[in-house]
Amino acid sequence: MKKASLFGACAAAGLASFAWSDAAWAQSAAQTETVAEQPIVVTAARRAQNLQDVPGAVTAFNTQTIDDLRLTNAIDFTQLLPNAIFEEGNFNINASISIRGVRPGQDISEPGFGYYRNGHYMGGLRTNFSDLVDLERVEVLRGPQGGLYGRNAVGGAVNFIYARPDLDAVGGMIQGGYGSYDRVEARGVFNAPITEGVLAARFSGWFIDQTEGQFRNVTLGEDIDTYSSSGARIGVRWRPSSAFDATWQVERSNQLGPEVIGVQPGLGETERTIVADTQSEADKTFTFASQNLDWTTDLGVFSLLASYRDYKLESVGDQDGGAVATNQQVIRRYEDADAFYLEGQWVSPEDQPLTWVAGVDVFTETFNLVRPVTCAGSACTFSRSQTSFEVVTDSVAAFGEATLSVTDTLDLIASGRYNRDTKELDFLRLVYNPAGAETSRIPARDDATFENTSFGAGVQWRPTANVNLYARYNEGFRAGGYNTGITGANFELSRLPFDEETSQNIEFGAKTTWLNGRVTANLAIFRLKQDDLQAFQPDAFGQFFVDNLGEAETDGVEFEFGLFPTARIDITGGIGWLDGELTGGRDFSGPLAGKGILFGSGMNWNLNAVYRHPVQDALDLVVQASWRANEPEFDGVPLFFVGDLNTFQTYSLVNASVALEAEQWRLRAFATNLTDEQYIVAQAFFNPFGPGTLNTLNPDRRFGVELSFDF
Repeated sequence: MKKASLFGACAAAGLASFAWSDAAWAQSAAQTETVAEQPIVVTAARRAQNLQDVPGAVTAFNTQTIDDLRLTNAIDFTQLLPNAIFEEGNFNINASISIRGVRPGQDISEPGFGYYRNGHYMGGLRTNFSDLVDLERVEVLRGPQGGLYGRNAVGGAVNFIYARPDLDAVGGMIQGGYGSYDRVEARGVFNAPITEGVLAARFSGWFIDQTEGQFRNVTLGEDIDTYSSSGARIGVRWRPSSAFDATWQVERSNQLGPEVIGVQPGLGETERTIVADTQSEADKTFTFASQNLDWTTDLGVFSLLASYRDYKLESVGDQDGGAVATNQQVIRRYEDADAFYLEGQWVSPEDQPLTWVAGVDVFTETFNLVRPVTCAGSACTFSRSQTSFEVVTDSVAAFGEATLSVTDTLDLIASGRYNRDTKELDFLRLVYNPAGAETSRIPARDDATFENTSFGAGVQWRPTANVNLYARYNEGFRAGGYNTGITGANFELSRLPFDEETSQNIEFGAKTTWLNGRVTANLAIFRLKQDDLQAFQPDAFGQFFVDNLGEAETDGVEFEFGLFPTARIDITGGIGWLDGELTGGRDFSGPLAGKGILFGSGMNWNLNAVYRHPVQDALDLVVQASWRANEPEFDGVPLFFVGDLNTFQTYSLVNASVALEAEQWRLRAFATNLTDEQYIVAQAFFNPFGPGTLNTLNPDRRFGVELSFDF
């Protein structure tokens, strides 16, 4: 069956079955009591809505789910999303979430998803995630979000929403834990009204220290993956009247871990026999300050968001693969990214046939990097180099989305965004011979402007109170940039710039609720087209760079469900399927049409269950288990993706916990990766066409215990 007919058949059959489902279950549902599960309220459409009412593919995690499933970092959330993969990034530089097969080009390109924090854009050339503490909820919008979220949201957008100060109650939480590899964790939250109902402050802090590791460097006699993290966040909320609400937050955090955790199977290395002659270390510091101001008037809600983000990295790592211990080729990185974000937004009143969200935003980022590669061995034969550059990005956008309620059950939706990005590059590359004499100097200055107007349209129909059907068309845009990571003797200035990427997505979806809320089932069927696809590839000499390969097309299906048979049992899960291929373009090896997209095809599943069993009054035994399986397909992927791709991101993971919970305290024991599954989370290459594949592996089976007290 051809792609087009398969896509149409799935869409028609899926939506027809969901339209029938509500009536089929109505009589049974009327005979049951209302379940305790409360609907999740999200702001995915920039206004508060029940998750089931949003006309789009959205996954949301509220505070209860985050706590029950022990979701503490971005990887944990990604494991629970259909058609999503978390990519660690090579050399601890850049982490990214791949949604619907849309990936980052390389560590010097823009991400393929929109990264937000409390509504503030956090993207740019670095999208590292800090430890997630005191979250209120996480919202993931899948598919291009060219209207409301726009910039870089080709695959979707992720918004991490942290708890605001509570104006009415004194309270907080303290938590301590201990786990495998001598890992100690401590977290705390304290909330205090200063003037009840008007002014309050909230403090959150954390400390993590892991002194042993899974991966052993036998040359230096040390574990590579030791880790420490600490940070604090202070929030202040002021609501002098019902019409005005302001929140300020400031956070400072630090992470100290390995520059890379790499195993080279081609050289006979294992997790405990890694040969590297240089210590691996990456020291990261994050600073984030934000302001959210909301005014409620008869004309709607007017909001002003302003934020500042600073990211610093100092790292050192092995550059020669440890093949010859006396030839110590060492790479260091010094990075500094400063970004400002400003957004003005107008959300119309809801009690009218025509509603809208409109706004403008400004994003500016200055990113500096100095990357010296030195050779300190006693018999050094390697060349030395230093790359330094500054990229200044200025982005302005105007956006809007309007919804017209034609009837009580039928809505028409239109959206649009104009985006203009300007980038300026100041680049210098120096190359030295082993004796330290300069052999080449390559300076470059350039500027480029990327303009895009994205449109969207949709229709939403609610035939009953428990069935929401929608069809949407959305466009997306990812800015172009510069190949500042290019090295090698075949360096060419013409390869520095690469162009923007655009996308178009057609999606049909159904959101249904059965049995008075005891069952939810959501289906999305889509086709995503990408033009001028940005992809990471080498040339014939093994030099890696980002290029616009051509066109790509991905068909996909996403199904998510929730079962809440009683107030004590929660079962949730999802299934994702992707079938992506390149439909045009070429690389150095020839035409690409018909070849696959890395991580753009395959299936994934997740299933999560929580059961609360009463032991005695005010004491419950809580048992939780989660399963995630991922099976990507690599048939037809272009030749340049070499190495152990048959196991890359193929896994079946099981996590579990058991806890005793009282009204204020909880004692929990937990295990991650119970089956001790092993897969590759990132790959780098010392020699892309030889045995030098460097595999970063996932964490092994681990155990821990934690004690929490709420007050």
